[in-house]
Amino acid sequence: MEATGVYWKPVWHVLESRFELVLANAAHIRNVPGRKSDVNDAVWISDLLAHGLIRASFVPPSHVQELRDLTRARTQLTREGAQHGQRIQKTMEDANIKLVSVISDIMGMSGRRILKAMIAGETDASKLAELGSPA
Repeated sequence: MEATGVYWKPVWHVLESRFELVLANAAHIRNVPGRKSDVNDAVWISDLLAHGLIRASFVPPSHVQELRDLTRARTQLTREGAQHGQRIQKTMEDANIKLVSVISDIMGMSGRRILKAMIAGETDASKLAELGSPA
């Protein structure tokens, strides 16, 4: 099977318990000399495999794949959270409100209390400053 993006994964998971599978790197197959076309691609790959010209790519066990997927999802969610915090901070600074000079983390507890109060309509700087200290 040729590894093309993530399209190979569903087929792999269905067939892995029934057959011995070889995952071929698409770039490696392209570098093997010979005539290739989209029409004869499957025949070409099977011929290369029969002659031992395809190196199998490493496919980790399913529990490792699941752990990798969870780790990637967590990393992406963390990155998105940081991006939203930066977007909020930029919006505040564009409105001439520089909270980071008063608190270190705009998305921390103090920062959220201040933001909620501002959204509720609070404009008194001393009342907002009181929200920045631990409750």
